[in-house]
Amino acid sequence: MYYDIDTGKVMVNEIQRIVKTGANALEVIGTAIFGSDTNYARFSETGDLSFVGTADTISKTDAALAIQTTSQNLTLQTVTGGTLAATAANAMELTGGANSKIDFPNFDVATTGNITVQPAYGLDTNAAGILALGNTTATTVNIGNTAATTIAIGAGGALTR
Repeated sequence: MYYDIDTGKVMVNEIQRIVKTGANALEVIGTAIFGSDTNYARFSETGDLSFVGTADTISKTDAALAIQTTSQNLTLQTVTGGTLAATAANAMELTGGANSKIDFPNFDVATTGNITVQPAYGLDTNAAGILALGNTTATTVNIGNTAATTIAIGAGGALTR
């Protein structure tokens, strides 16, 4: 390992091992870059992690990976475009507190539990079968009790107010 004065870099020709002797195994004051000259992960002076070039993955293969914060917001976002995808090979669980909600342009679940969808779309089954509403615990099922003027029944039938 040597310092190259022309490039202003510490050059490493073989694997180097950093052994912890104090509180920190490695302390970098300033910005730390890990990878090649064009594709790398960068930790800024404030601790923010960013990726440059084709570097784009945080992975862990031997156990669970947790990204968490204590009493602060955790935000995942695409800034100017792109898709935010969450995929699970097994079961996926979304869990939130009392004020959780889902807010999309054409589908919403309010903190009260009220579900709304865009006009001309609604609730259906993803294959042939029964669509069961209120079969388990509901004592009353209201269908269009405030603003509906027509309730359409399949095969051309309709109930009009």
